[in-house]
Amino acid sequence: MATVAFIGLGHMGHGMAGRYLDSGFTVAVWNRSKAKAEDLVARGARWASSPADAANGADALLILTEWEEFANLDLDRLNRELKYPIVIDGRNLYDPEVMAAHGFTYYSVGRAVAHPDGVPAALRNGAKKA
Repeated sequence: MATVAFIGLGHMGHGMAGRYLDSGFTVAVWNRSKAKAEDLVARGARWASSPADAANGADALLILTEWEEFANLDLDRLNRELKYPIVIDGRNLYDPEVMAAHGFTYYSVGRAVAHPDGVPAALRNGAKKA
């Protein structure tokens, strides 16, 4: 089963992470307040020490917070950490063209999907393999 990383565990993020756990996914979580993740960790989610640690080896990353610090993540490092450079941004923190230029397949709310070279990350030659 795939691994999904969550950054931000507000109402939306916490609920989604719980549903992914219930569906059998491996889930990694990071939040500024570890207390918001305690019940998810007790149910089997992996607590990450940082956003990059959450992304490490994940098939996709969900950003579900609008905190300014997450609008300035090291995108090159994030791309290296993810198994597939797929980011789902529930808060539209990033410019789709910037994300595509950094090699991400990028999904955001109300905007077209951005792909590096116009090709989804999981289909590109040289995509990271499981």
